[in-house]
Formats: sequence, C-alpha cells, structure tokens
Amino acid sequence: MTVQAIETVYKGYRFRSRLEARWAVVFDQAGLHWQYEAEGFVVDGVRYLPDFYLEELNTLIEIKPRKEEEWKLPPTVYMAGKMGARNWRNWRPSSLPDVSVHEEIEVFRIFDTNGRDFFYSGPFGDIMSNHSFLHGLDSAAWCYEEEVIKRSFDGIKSSDCVLVLIDQTDVFGTLVEIGYAKAWGKKIFVAVVSSEEEVPYGEWFKEFHEMWFAIKCATEHKLFIKDIPGAVDWLFDMAGISIRPEVRLLSSVASGLSKGWSIIYGTPGEHIIHGSLRLDPYLTGFTDAGRHARFEHGEAP
Repeated sequence: MTVQAIETVYKGYRFRSRLEARWAVVFDQAGLHWQYEAEGFVVDGVRYLPDFYLEELNTLIEIKPRKEEEWKLPPTVYMAGKMGARNWRNWRPSSLPDVSVHEEIEVFRIFDTNGRDFFYSGPFGDIMSNHSFLHGLDSAAWCYEEEVIKRSFDGIKSSDCVLVLIDQTDVFGTLVEIGYAKAWGKKIFVAVVSSEEEVPYGEWFKEFHEMWFAIKCATEHKLFIKDIPGAVDWLFDMAGISIRPEVRLLSSVASGLSKGWSIIYGTPGEHIIHGSLRLDPYLTGFTDAGRHARFEHGEAP
C-alpha cells in the first residue's frame, strides 16, 4: 500500500505536505520570515532541496514526519578516552557543549552533525581549563578530584554502554573506567588506534601490547591504523547509534553556505529537533497554532 502526503495551499504556496504547511503557520506565529524551497543543491551527486529558509536566523530547515522508532529514547553512552587536545570527541565538534563537572546534570541529549542521537553521561571536566572537558591534576579542575571521580563513576553506572577510544599509551584514567564498567556489567566497546603504520605484534599493536588485559575486558574491540574517524564511527555503530542521511545532507549544505540548520521531526507540539541551532526557544508558545491549523476551507489556518 502506498501512502502519499496531502498537498496543502497556504499563503499562496503549494506545500508538498500538510505537515510542512503546519510548520509555516508556526513560523508565522513566531514572527519568523520564511522562504519555501528557495534554492536546490547537489551534494555528492545527490539533488537536494531544503524545505525552508528562516531569514532572521539565517537557518535552513527540513521538515520530516516523526517515525514510530523515533519515539523511543536513544541509548545513554559514557565516552571514555583522553580529554586533551587529541581528544576523540573533537571529531564530533558540535556534539558536546561546555558542561562543567559542578553543574547539577546527570545526562544530556546530543544531536550531532551526522544525525546521531544519544544521551551523554560523561565524563565531565571543568570549563575553566584550556579544554572544556579536560580534567586531572594538570588542569583547573585539580582541586575537584573527588567530584570528578564521583561524577565519572556515576556516569558509567547510568550508561547503557561505555565507548572507549585508546590512541595513546598513557590513558591511565581510561583503564580505570574500563575496569569500573566491567565490574558493573556494562557493555564496553574499545577502539584502539595506532599512530604508526606497523604490523601488529600477534593480535596487538606493539605500542599497546601491555594493555591487553584491559582491552580484553571489552564486549568487543577493534584495531585501527591512523584512523580515528573510522574508530569513532565503529564505536557509535556498536552502540546502535546510526547516522541519519538527511542530517548529513542538510548540515553539509548549511556548512558550505555558512548558515545554521535544523531538521524538525513531527507535528508541532509533538516534535523533536536536530540541528546546529537551538530552535525550540524561538518556537515556544507558537506550536499549538500550527498543530490545530485547519486548511480544509481555504488558505487561512
């Protein structure tokens, strides 16, 4: 059986779906000037036409129905590994906002630029340090060791799985995190990345051979040669966190045009938003108008 969206006319525009028209009503109520399907693009050979452009926010908008699986909560992950300049989280720079170890927060939801959706449970550092997630005796968080340790252990306990990236040999805190997660029976996925192109010593790279015991505690592990992005993708795949192709398309276009982007899934008031811009504050108090708009008798909602 084929299900087709109902084309809807509103303010002289013929929208491809009633859902798009409802969001046009919301934008109007919020005082946001919009353009509908203003310009198309080709991304890696794929033709792509964003739904809306919000002028005041310089932001491209895509509207999608909210599928049944999107009502389920995503997994909660603890991301273990070095927290300095080579920190593997830097491969997803928009994923982790600055959150201090001192803030009263257990987990927070992340939508990254590849469309991954998950809850992050730690670790947390101190925003006063050179890197917002750096913690340890050589950082501004040195006087908060007990708090950092407690928050890290609490984050592991509240997680569904622990993702570990090892690309250096002095990851002493990471080894403790692996052991603690193992003791709590957590799923542990370890990616080991060698910085040198060398033949593995037996099963292990020579530089990480002494870590075999900790790495063998993992539910699954995999070795990579000079490929942190590949290791990161594998870790998220192991956690069951997939990439949404529409997010990759829109974020690529927006980045090339120096614009913001957001994808809205679902009916106004029952929606979720992925994006580089926190769009919800601009829409608060206006979604009911779009949700209850009636288009059956003309253009007026």
